Order: sequence, then C-alpha cells, then structure tokens
Amino acid sequence: NTREITNTPDHVKTYRPKILCFTGNPAHRPSLVDFAHLITKKTSLLICADVMSETETKLVPVQREAVQAWLKDHNINAFYNPTQSSSNSFLDGAKNCILNAGIGKLSPNFVLMGFKNNWSKD
Repeated sequence: NTREITNTPDHVKTYRPKILCFTGNPAHRPSLVDFAHLITKKTSLLICADVMSETETKLVPVQREAVQAWLKDHNINAFYNPTQSSSNSFLDGAKNCILNAGIGKLSPNFVLMGFKNNWSKD
C-alpha cells in the first residue's frame, strides 16, 4: 500500500535507490537504462525522463506507448516521463521533471545522466 510506504520511517537496512534517469528516448540509450536498472536491483523505482521541446510534444501519446512497450520487451521495470520545456531549454525542462517526478516516498533520491558523445565540440 502506498500510504504504508509513506508512513514507514527511513532506515539504513531498508534504503532503496529511486532513480530519475535523464535518458531521452530510452531506446536510443539502452546501456544507460540497463545501468540504472541494475542499480535499482530490479525492485525499486526507475523513471526514464525525456525533456522535449514544444514541437516534439505533439507525438507524446504515441511515443509513450512505444517506449513503455520497449521497456516491457526488455524486462525493465521503469516509468517513462516525457516533460515539455516551455522555453526550449534543457535546464528548465530538467527542473520541471525533477519537481514533478514521484509522490511522497516514491520520489527519486538519485539523478542519473548520460555523457554527451560530442562533448569536445561544444
């Protein structure tokens, strides 16, 4: 029951990492999703976040179904959370995603981000 989890006090023996992983589309970064899934030991919360621009949000319902099917096909227990950035800024979208992810004790306590492939060019 969710209410019981909220009323349970935190303890060292019952700690579980609850991860908010900025993956974009998880199918495009499978190694990052697998790494996050291994950290959660396949039992605790994993949210795959995708910060989108305003033009991309028209496809959210279709993409959400496709991503959930991909996660299910790969036996990954995770939620997909697409978030729109109002100013087309990744920083604003990431802030919105962090603030809106989870409920009570089922909110992330760990943020995981990938490493850019073209970091030396920017």
